[in-house]
Amino acid sequence: VTVAFPILTFVVGLSIVAATVMSAIRTIVLPHGRSANLTRFLFVSVRSVLSVRRFLPVSDGRHHELQSLYAPLTLALLPLVWIATSLAGFTLIFWALGIQGWTAAFKYAGSAMLTIGFADSDRLPILIATFTAAGLTISLFALLLVTYLPTMYQAYSARETAIAALETFAGEPADPADLIIRHHRIGALDRLTQLWTEWQSHFFEMRETHTALPAVVLFRSSTPERHWVLSAEALLDAAALWNSTCVIEDDPEASLCIRAGALALADIARFFRIEVPHTYRKGDPISLEREHFDRLVDKLEGAGVPLVSDLDEAWADWAGWRVNYDIAVVALSNLTSATPASR
Repeated sequence: VTVAFPILTFVVGLSIVAATVMSAIRTIVLPHGRSANLTRFLFVSVRSVLSVRRFLPVSDGRHHELQSLYAPLTLALLPLVWIATSLAGFTLIFWALGIQGWTAAFKYAGSAMLTIGFADSDRLPILIATFTAAGLTISLFALLLVTYLPTMYQAYSARETAIAALETFAGEPADPADLIIRHHRIGALDRLTQLWTEWQSHFFEMRETHTALPAVVLFRSSTPERHWVLSAEALLDAAALWNSTCVIEDDPEASLCIRAGALALADIARFFRIEVPHTYRKGDPISLEREHFDRLVDKLEGAGVPLVSDLDEAWADWAGWRVNYDIAVVALSNLTSATPASR
């Protein structure tokens, strides 16, 4: 029993360190990797703390401020959690290798990880553990994190630039009817095809960056009225509105934009373990009622936008387009605490 206990302690300590390393690798090294349990636990815990709206009356502005802290605060805590768990694991390892007393083992682990070893030893196993702990801290928790954050902020900046450009036509918060109306008022309805094409590229890029760097999904825009999920929803709703009510035949670029957006949002949702079907059929239920569609149509009609005559068929067509991204939009809105007026 006396011999077995140090061996078991060593195995437990090594398992803790290995789990921490895998968490870091899946988070900052492995693109599109399955989310690590430790990272996921931290994000869920911080989200629970900041979701004070469930318990206290909080204004929209204060809620936005708290949610804006969510991703940056979690990312700041993440390396600290990795260091803390690694420190616990190496404490067990040093004790199992013969360091007498838990305090001394903790001292060896802390000195190895945080000061590159002021507590030394002439025993080879302890030296190996010391250098391993020091190298782990320097390489994985410092250098790789430094390269990870700039890449993430670059993806965030690209997304926010596209959303800010959309505000020119769709307003803030983005509105699908306003997007079409503003193009109509300046006689530029033919430029919508270019907009659909541009957003196909935005969705292609978003599909890549927001699954390779999932923390970007949780970063909010600078103002409460602007939110990347709701802006993407408004753009897709506008494309569906254009295809169903404003033209006789579907615009192929609008259709491809809806397809690209639906695939991007579905992939992002699935990364966060949200179940999104791979196929849909026209007539499947959506989260919005006919009244929402009618309000959009009334705005278009009031602005003089030419519409198709059969609005019942137009509603069925619009819902048929919407169903492709409806579940993903609702799920991501909940995940990121977006609060659209339509729901």
